[in-house]
Amino acid sequence: MLLSSFTLEVKFNNKLITYKMRFCSIIITLQDLILCLRHRGDSRQCYLLGIGPDEKKGSAMYSGLNRDICKSAWDICRPALVASAQRSITNKLAGTIVVLSPITGELLFSESVNTTHPDKKKYDEIALAKAQVSWATGLTSRQVQQYAPHLYQPGMTKWGGAVIENKLVVAFNGVQAVFDEAIAWMVLNWVLAICQNEMTKPGGVMASGSSFIDGT
Repeated sequence: MLLSSFTLEVKFNNKLITYKMRFCSIIITLQDLILCLRHRGDSRQCYLLGIGPDEKKGSAMYSGLNRDICKSAWDICRPALVASAQRSITNKLAGTIVVLSPITGELLFSESVNTTHPDKKKYDEIALAKAQVSWATGLTSRQVQQYAPHLYQPGMTKWGGAVIENKLVVAFNGVQAVFDEAIAWMVLNWVLAICQNEMTKPGGVMASGSSFIDGT
């Protein structure tokens, strides 16, 4: 079995002893453990009672997409929006970013570029409406507009700027529609990359001895 850390309970000379043990990406067997224990005393008095992951049942670092991950992705991407406004590529420094839960479709994260902008409320409303189009259709909101308008329902927004990949929906509203979409893709890719890194980084989920993800 492959373990990164575990708790070992041993009955030795009629006493229950608990060992906290850690291994770094090595494969061990129960035979290896028993051989190891023989160095601690008479093996005839040594009985292996139980072995299990040191964590209860999952990774302590990652329990799925959350608001903090979305916030980190947005903080990384926001300077690009500032730079584009400074170069007069985008038409203003304003707008709202939205991320939906890939499990429920409910609003997970939302933040405004400029909380004092007179159109902030409109940007908030349309960004969420764009995201809901992508959640309902499985397409980017621009794809619905250009290639699948038969999917529209009353009350849906017609604007591009929401993107979707593997049920993850990100939308931006506030500048030109093509740049709204570019910003949304940038944030989505950073969200995905941060989640993937939580899985594969040293000490991350895949390095854990647990088979479950539950945040404990």
